[in-house]
Amino acid sequence: MKKFLTVSVLTVVSGMAFSQGDPVSLGVAKPVDIHVTQVDWQPTGKALIYQREEEKGIGLGVYTTTNFEGKIVLHLRKDENEETYWLSDSKAALVVVHSPALDAKTKSTQIRIYLVNADTQTARELFKETFDVKVLPSVDVDTSPSLEHAIVTFRNSLGTYHKVLTIGGGNLSDSPDLDHAEKEGMSGPTWSVDGTAIYANGTGSKIDASDRFVRAGGSDGAAGTVTFIADDSKGVTSTVGITLTGTDSAEIYSTALSSLVFRIKMSPPVPKTGATVMELMPSNAILRPIRFRGPWVTSNKGGGNLVPQNQSLVLHFDQSNAQDTSVWLTRGNQKGAPAALVAVHVTDTWLPEAKSGVAYTIDGALFFRSIGK
Repeated sequence: MKKFLTVSVLTVVSGMAFSQGDPVSLGVAKPVDIHVTQVDWQPTGKALIYQREEEKGIGLGVYTTTNFEGKIVLHLRKDENEETYWLSDSKAALVVVHSPALDAKTKSTQIRIYLVNADTQTARELFKETFDVKVLPSVDVDTSPSLEHAIVTFRNSLGTYHKVLTIGGGNLSDSPDLDHAEKEGMSGPTWSVDGTAIYANGTGSKIDASDRFVRAGGSDGAAGTVTFIADDSKGVTSTVGITLTGTDSAEIYSTALSSLVFRIKMSPPVPKTGATVMELMPSNAILRPIRFRGPWVTSNKGGGNLVPQNQSLVLHFDQSNAQDTSVWLTRGNQKGAPAALVAVHVTDTWLPEAKSGVAYTIDGALFFRSIGK
């Protein structure tokens, strides 16, 4: 850990605040790892997954706010790309890895799916298959808002099939019921008040795409959500969600997407409470008919209005001086808002949705500081 000590002298750990009002309280700086380039927070701020540069590739590390330090659980080649999907408010996530298959006779891509657990700092492979590029499927992951449960959908020119991360066992199970339901025209998933996946008929949902226009929603005017998933040449994924009714449309500007390959994902309209629907049982991936008890309502994860702010400063020593950049956390953007110094010489800063902690890098060294109430 000596490498951490050489850079930690640049970090001011006091949560000192200026101005009047409710101050921002910060915990001491905790070193996590080195050579870190990217951080993906779990929404409630209990854990994070990070990317670390390695001599021959990229290490995928995990850390919880109670760990002594982070740990690398996956080693990826530089030509491999990964996407992370957190499982509700747990410290576990599904990680989907795409990589060119090196030992294949034809041009092909390998898809692997791992269950990563930040609590135990482990990664377990759940799925591995190599596909010819002509039939390479897209991979969509829908995660339950309250259960350690997810639906993985593979789509290509040959058709669609599903796998389900079941609760309890934590395995990816085939779901012939979901495959059949999609062939019968059922749409989903919509998440119920219990956090289970709902599939239904007769929503009237449709999606029409041309080069520049996308229309979505129900024929009765019910709203549908379209998500544009854009992948750039480096495999970096960004998403934009738009809610549309049956008569609305969204224009995709070709100039904005000229260098991107994009997929379109639609969330169907929510069934009416009391309607007969099919519920996916999260323990065994089987569909059963039920009366819809109502939709899941997203709760506010809190976090307030904390904002990271950069501030230039001049450091003096005897007759010498130097300029550097400091990062502060402020309550809002208003001048004079309460603030606390995070650190000096910070390269990047990441806050979870709940604003319960802050992760930041100094010359590639990753640190974590908790944020008080």
